Amino acid sequence: MRSPEQVIWDFVQDWLARADSDLHAATILVESPGVSSEVIGFHCQQAAEKYLKSVLVRHQIDLQAERLRVHDLVLLLKALEECEPVLADEADFAQHLFPYAVQARYPGTELGPEVPGPAEALQIAQHVRELVFAALADYIDHGRPE
Repeated sequence: MRSPEQVIWDFVQDWLARADSDLHAATILVESPGVSSEVIGFHCQQAAEKYLKSVLVRHQIDLQAERLRVHDLVLLLKALEECEPVLADEADFAQHLFPYAVQARYPGTELGPEVPGPAEALQIAQHVRELVFAALADYIDHGRPE
């Protein structure tokens, strides 16, 4: 039977793995001809969202709470201010990916010039990953609780 600490560890690892998978998909897709910026941006947004949620899980912030059961990176960053204020401040730029969460997924919606293009969206997601792994470094380095 897993201890509560092991359950949290496993859940954090699952969020990180899923985020890495979205980032990997975006990395492949950005080099693939014929893939729309909306699809690439969606995977970048999803990666950033999951990286941020992994930190919230680490701090046992309930993701099922109504305020966090969202794709809104601004709300997730605000929740991070409670447990990781430095990360929340450093990762503030991630909110630029938010239009890719929902708005970009449906035809007939224009994103506007302020939304990052595919290459920039990928850079944003990669930078969020770096910041999250730096914030979680001690936790990850310590390994799975016994």
